[in-house]
Order: sequence, then C-alpha cells, then structure tokens
Amino acid sequence: MKRSNRSWAWVPWLLPVAVVGALALAATLLANPPRHLVAVVLGALLVVTLGWIVASVLWPARADRRCPGCGNDSVERADVEAAHGLVCHACGWHDEASSAWILAEDDGLPLEGMVLEQRKAPAQGVDGADGVARGSNVDTRPADA
Repeated sequence: MKRSNRSWAWVPWLLPVAVVGALALAATLLANPPRHLVAVVLGALLVVTLGWIVASVLWPARADRRCPGCGNDSVERADVEAAHGLVCHACGWHDEASSAWILAEDDGLPLEGMVLEQRKAPAQGVDGADGVARGSNVDTRPADA
C-alpha cells in the first residue's frame, strides 16, 4: 500500500512565509529593541519544545519497510526472536547486521522476552582474565578454582 504525499503538499509553502516572518521580526527587533527579550526567547524556546513533544506523540515514527534492493515495502525481520537482521521477501535482499529494533516495535509484540533472552546469552569473546563472562551471570571458572 503506497502512502499519498498529497496531504503534505502544502508544507513547502511554509518556507517563504517563515522567511518573511523572520525578516519582519528581525526588522521589528532592530527598530524597537524590547526590554524583555530574554523572556520572549525563553518563551519561544518553550513553545517549540512543547510543540515538538506534542507532534512526536500525535505522529510517532513508523518503521521504513522499503527494500534498498527493489524498493518494495516488503522488508521484515530475519529472525522474529532477534532485534537484528533484515530480509526482503520480494527480491531476497538480506542484511544480517542491520538493526531491526524499530520493526520489532512496529510489529506490536512484547519485546521484553527478546531482551531477556539476549541478556541470558553469554557474551562471545569477551571473557576477562578472571573467567567471568562480561554482561552475563555465567561463571566460566573451573570448579576447583
């Protein structure tokens, strides 16, 4: 299913309006310097920050499932139990090193089990001199030590 970009066609028209508004504001500030410029700047910063938060809540990010090989929206996680590895079912493209975390979140399944399983798995090649695997509770020291 292709998404229509028609609903966002008006966004480029905001740039000239923003530039003219910025020029008008600059001219006003130069002609009549306000006494409370700090309060105005901090208020504007607060409004922008709150606007960003509201926009992020109302329009959250979605996973991009477009395949870099064929361009179809058919990219899925290679392994449903892992947060890495992508595969395209349309053309066969795959990348085992790519992060699939946002796709896992987008699938709507609980992620706690996957995270706990990855924490239980012993880290490979990171044993210290003391024989304890870093990042896990596995003690690899001999029993007689």
